[in-house]
Amino acid sequence: MERELLTVREVAGRLRCSEETVRRMIARSELAAVRVGRGYPVDAESIPRPAYRHSDERSAA
Repeated sequence: MERELLTVREVAGRLRCSEETVRRMIARSELAAVRVGRGYPVDAESIPRPAYRHSDERSAA
């Protein structure tokens, strides 16, 4: 089963925070990410659930 990987920008949009905040969360191991080239794809399952669910509800409305 493939995991959904998101860019730092996509995660920032879902969490409604800055890209720099997402990078800090990655550095503190609050988000699962692996460096690939210059980017850090983030495992969608590592995003805090309340924020992830809120994003899904907003897009469904």
